[in-house]
Amino acid sequence: MQTIVLLHTHYDQKVILLIDEYDVPLDKAFDNGYYDDMITFMRIFLGEAFKTNNALKFAVLTGCLRVTKESIFTGVNNLKINGILGDHYYDEYFGFIDDEVKYMLEQYNLSSAHEQLGAWYNGYRFGQADVYCPWDIVSHVDTLIKNPQARPESYWINTSSNNMIKRFIDKADATTRHDIEHLIAGNYVDKTIQANITYTEIDESIDHLWSILFLTGYLTQEPTTQILPRNTLRLRIPNEEIREIFVEQIKKGFAEKLKGHRGEEDKKRLYHAFFQGDCETIKEIVRMYLRTSISYYDNHENYYHGLLTGLLMGGPWIVKSNQESGDGRCDILLFPEHEAIGIVIEVKVADTLEDIPAMCEAAMTQAHKRNYPDAFLASEISQVRLYGMAFCKKSCGVIGQQVTLT
Repeated sequence: MQTIVLLHTHYDQKVILLIDEYDVPLDKAFDNGYYDDMITFMRIFLGEAFKTNNALKFAVLTGCLRVTKESIFTGVNNLKINGILGDHYYDEYFGFIDDEVKYMLEQYNLSSAHEQLGAWYNGYRFGQADVYCPWDIVSHVDTLIKNPQARPESYWINTSSNNMIKRFIDKADATTRHDIEHLIAGNYVDKTIQANITYTEIDESIDHLWSILFLTGYLTQEPTTQILPRNTLRLRIPNEEIREIFVEQIKKGFAEKLKGHRGEEDKKRLYHAFFQGDCETIKEIVRMYLRTSISYYDNHENYYHGLLTGLLMGGPWIVKSNQESGDGRCDILLFPEHEAIGIVIEVKVADTLEDIPAMCEAAMTQAHKRNYPDAFLASEISQVRLYGMAFCKKSCGVIGQQVTLT
C-alpha cells in the first residue's frame, strides 16, 4: 500500500498493480497446514491495496482459482473475471497459439521441431483457442538453440509441487483409477466441474479434485458437439508432458505403497519365491500389485519392466536392467549377495489374456537362444533360474526353469 502511494505521489499518476499467481501462497499453505492463517494474512495484505485506495487505477491478478470464493477481497467491488470457461475474448492470450510457435521456431531455424513440440506442449483449450504452455516453449527453444538434437523435457513439473496429483491418486477408488488409466491411454472422461471451488472444499468429494485438476492445468477440455449435462466437461490430458507427470506420480505412489508393513512382507515372499522357483507365488504377488495400482494400458513392455524392477529393488541381490548378456540384452538380471543362484527374467507383453502362456514361452525361448545365463559365467554362480513373464493389462503369467552353467 505504501509503495503504491509513493509511486502515485512521485509520478502524479494512478498506479496499475499486477499480481501474478495470487493463489500460490494459498496452495502452499493448504499443503502445509496453515491455510486459515494465510487467508487472514492475505485479506489484510491485499485488502489494503484494493480497498479505498485512491492511488490505484486498477489491478490485474492471475491465478488458477477464481478470487470470488476465497473471501480475500471482502468489500472489493467491480471484479471482472476472465476465466477458462466461457470467456472467449482473451482465450488466445492464455498461451502461445500455433502460428506464434511456428514463427518463433522459424527465427531460430528450428521448424523441424514443430511437430514434436506440438505433441509435448500444445493441447490446452481456452475458450475457442488451442494454446501451448509458454514456459515450456520458451524453455525448450532455448535448449534447442544450444542442442538441436535435445529431446523434450517436462519443464512445467519443476514449477509445481504436483501434490494435487498425489492427493488425487491417494483418494482414488476403483472407478477413479479406471478413469485415470483411461485418460493416460489418450481417451477422455466426462466430469462435473465447479469453477468457483476453494482449497477448503477439495477433500469433500473426489469430484472436487477433478475440478482442481482442470483448473490447475493437469486436464483440459475436449471439444465436443455432444450435449453434456449442465456444468459437465469432456476432459483429457493436454499433452505428453502432463501425461508423463501423471505416470511418474503413479509410479511414486506405487513405490510408497510398497513401503507399508504388508508391502514389506509381500516383497520378502516375492524374493523367496524367485530363489525357490515358486512361479505361482510370484504370479500371485505381482497380480495383487497390478490390481491395486494404476496402470496406463499403453501395453508397453517398459511399464511392466519398470514395475518388476521397482518390486525387486531392495532385495538380497544386485538388480541389473537391460544388461548385455550372452548374445543380447536381458530385461532383468539378479546377482545374489548370499545365495548361490543367479536369476534371469525376460518380460513380454501379450495382446490378449489368452496369449499370455505363449508369450511366457517366447520369453523363455529368447533367454535360451540368446544365452542370457552366460552373464553369470564370470562369477562363482553355477545355478541360474530363468523366468519368462508375460503381461496383459492387470494380469500376468510366469514360467521358470533352472539351468546349470558349465
